[in-house]
Amino acid sequence: MPANATRTRKDSAGGHGAESKRASAGQSGRRGADWLELAASWASAVVVLALLGLLAWDAARSDAPPAFLMQVEPPRAAGSLFHVPVTVHNVGDAPAQGVEVTVSVRVGDSTAAEGSFTIDWLPGRSTRRGVAVLGADPARGRVAAEVRGYTEP
Repeated sequence: MPANATRTRKDSAGGHGAESKRASAGQSGRRGADWLELAASWASAVVVLALLGLLAWDAARSDAPPAFLMQVEPPRAAGSLFHVPVTVHNVGDAPAQGVEVTVSVRVGDSTAAEGSFTIDWLPGRSTRRGVAVLGADPARGRVAAEVRGYTEP
């Protein structure tokens, strides 16, 4: 029997020839492509669902206007002046621009000293800290801080 005949019979019977190798290479390459397509499809689905969730969350949340809570911290003496740190919390959802904060020392019914500062930008649900400089000792009276105004961006 010629060598070619034996080889051809082996290729067709046992599947060890070049055609069989090409066929199995095509199948494994196709499996890799299927896996890649499936991974890309799942990743796209996750991104689309995340965006839909974000849109639903944004539509459902409230849009409360700026609202301020102030926390006056202990004053620090600096020569003849007193620095009074104030933490301003915007508990609303909307931002505020140019927030004017006034700090005063009240003794009885009169104002002994007054200082102010401006917060340029106060996003919703955030906190900023400013310092008012007063010419009178805050220990002489009651220190109060209030927002006098702001602009809507």
